[in-house]
Amino acid sequence: ALMDAIPAPVFYRDTRGVYRDCNRAFEDLTGRSRDEIIGREIHDFFPAEYADVYRDKDRLIVERPHVQRYEFAITERDGKRRDVLFSKTALFDSGGAVAGIVGVIVDIGERKRMEQALRESEMKYRTIADFTYDWEAWLGPGGRYFYVSPSCERITGYSAGEFMDDPTLQVRIAHADDREAVERHYNDGLHDNEGVGHIEYRIVTKQGEVRWISHYCQPVFREDGTYMGRRENKRDVTARKHIEETLKRANEKLNLLSNLTRHDVLNRLTALLGYLEFVRDFGLEPEAIALVEKAEESANVIRRQISFTRDYQDIGVHSPAWQDLRRLVRNASMTLYRSEIAVENRTDSVLVYADPLLERVFTNLIDNAVRHGGTVSRIWFSVREEGDSLIIVCEDDGVGVEEEEKRKIFRRGVGKNTGYGLFLAREILAITGLSIREVGAPGQGARFEIVAPRGTYRLERAPGGSREKGGGAASSTM
Repeated sequence: ALMDAIPAPVFYRDTRGVYRDCNRAFEDLTGRSRDEIIGREIHDFFPAEYADVYRDKDRLIVERPHVQRYEFAITERDGKRRDVLFSKTALFDSGGAVAGIVGVIVDIGERKRMEQALRESEMKYRTIADFTYDWEAWLGPGGRYFYVSPSCERITGYSAGEFMDDPTLQVRIAHADDREAVERHYNDGLHDNEGVGHIEYRIVTKQGEVRWISHYCQPVFREDGTYMGRRENKRDVTARKHIEETLKRANEKLNLLSNLTRHDVLNRLTALLGYLEFVRDFGLEPEAIALVEKAEESANVIRRQISFTRDYQDIGVHSPAWQDLRRLVRNASMTLYRSEIAVENRTDSVLVYADPLLERVFTNLIDNAVRHGGTVSRIWFSVREEGDSLIIVCEDDGVGVEEEEKRKIFRRGVGKNTGYGLFLAREILAITGLSIREVGAPGQGARFEIVAPRGTYRLERAPGGSREKGGGAASSTM
């Protein structure tokens, strides 16, 4: 009865391998009743290849009594294979001699399946981590690495084991000029449980080669919120840096050539316009004066085109950045020279990702309203969200834009003045995927809308909720 209470199969065999007792679980395992089992040998119930193993292992216990445990795969009566753990030991008689062997069979099939699933899962994730081309790592909250991918050796010359054994190696291989910044980044990052960190710096490899690294890291948490350190990604961007440096030098040379050429051409145009002015004093016939005026007009067109190249050469030269929209509008409004025109800044705390020349877009919009708005007395800026985009609006109360002109005004050279202001605005915005359109009703003022798609803006608060006044910052009469 006591043995039957044990859920695992239990048996007792004598030294000759004959079964002397068993529990109900053992009956279920063999598919036979106790009466069919008692008095029978191992080979009566199990295939020879299994029975021989059981017999040989029993002999070891009889010859040298000890607790014996081993895993084995058995085949049940119905042909089903089962992974089990045998745990056996010697049973002694009253005289101290080995009388037989008592054993228990534990089904470990579920454990085996879990172990196999764990191995497959580990293989899957290790394959992803170990075979990534970038240098991946997991830095624990205590400052030691839990994992470093083998790619680190391709990039640095140092093995994953060297970084695991000495976490300070990551800082020590930083270039001397960058080491302080790298050290500060790591010291701050270990205690920063929020946000993604990024730094680009140089390292000196084990072979003495200088390479550029782009490093990203972010915090890692358990499901219960426990901080587990930071996940790191390092990429060798040396080739990109060399290309950027080469491109920078080429642009500097081109800009220098452009500046010198522009300076010389503008000087020549100034002289030419001066000569044409002198010619007017020679008492020319009306036909000749008309030709002089055409020459002056052509010279002025050339001067405007040359001046345009100065503005256009700066577009896209510098990396885009996050910029405060309210500050940009405020700065642009300060360029207004008409004191009777009010500029209102109804924008909220919005950051826009764009070319550093973004402020010039708003300057050009204000200038466009002043030059072409006719009866303009008020210009105002506002923002609103529309779907996944942010709409930045510039409106005025002037004469507006005729329907047939709406598409043309953003083309190069179209307009009543230089014809380049709105074209430049469109080009500056396009650098980061922003666009501009005119949607106002003719006769009711111009309405320009800048569309910033998702990912190019950040809201500090819901748009349309605030309105600054006074001081020329947001609502001002300039």
